[in-house]
Order: sequence, then structure tokens, then C-alpha cells
Amino acid sequence: NFLPDGAEVFLTHTEDMPVSADIYWSAFRNFVKLQLQFEGHENVRLRKGFGLVGSVVSFYYDPTDLSEGQREMKLVENDDSTKTWRVEEAEPNDLYKSYEMTIKVEGTTTAKVTISVRFVSAIKDPATRRQDIAYHKVHLLGARIRDILNYVVREKVG
Repeated sequence: NFLPDGAEVFLTHTEDMPVSADIYWSAFRNFVKLQLQFEGHENVRLRKGFGLVGSVVSFYYDPTDLSEGQREMKLVENDDSTKTWRVEEAEPNDLYKSYEMTIKVEGTTTAKVTISVRFVSAIKDPATRRQDIAYHKVHLLGARIRDILNYVVREKVG
């Protein structure tokens, strides 16, 4: 049985970026504006806070999947000294019982970016659950890193 119901999944992905760590990290200064850059985040709204740690945004992940409902993401860490940014689903939903994403930026003249997700799927069907895990591994982790790179290149470099 592939990953039984209720099992925790941990995935990680690292890429070297063609910009400095400071330029890449500059994307994390505005939580709400950064959420607007992420592929699939539709109708982003600030629900709580002022964009600092503890703030919550809501969004639909994909306009074609409105049946999954609006999701809420909470900023739980944004540490300039370690260049670590971490968010979590504010509440369990149809997709995840728990979900946490961490991005860590290292380096000086070129950024080495590591993204990791830790989640417990709420998807009951084993085949659909496997598909969601594969989507994270094959697409989502790398896409998030590149969404942020594209944003800083547009805003800071270009």
C-alpha cells in the first residue's frame, strides 16, 4: 500500500539561482504581493494581519477547482537573519489535514534555494493521493522557486 491514509509526506527540492541571495530574498518582504506571484493562486485576499508573521491570506488554488473551496495560508516564519520563510495552511481542508511549506535561501553572489513541504493528505482515494504527491515532487516545488525568481527579476533586476 503506497503511503497509507494519514501518513506524513516530506518533499524537498534545491536549485541554484542566477541572482544573489539578497536579491532573491527580497521577494519575501511582502507576504501578500508574493502570494500574487504564485501560479494557481487566484483571488488572493488578506484575511488577518498586515503582511507580517501571523498574517493570513485566502485564495482559490485553481479557478477550475472551486469545489475544493477557498484555502487559507498563514505566515509563520520570515527570518531575515537565516533567510527562512515558512507558511502553513491555517486550517485543515479537503486536500490537507496539515500543510507546511518552507523556503530557505543561502549563498552570496548566487542564491541556493531549498523548498520543502511537509503535509498530511486529506485525500482518501490512494490513486488521487499519489497523483497529488507526484504533482508536488515533479512540478510544484520547482515552479514555486521559479515563480519567485521571475518576480524578483521583474521587480528588482529588470
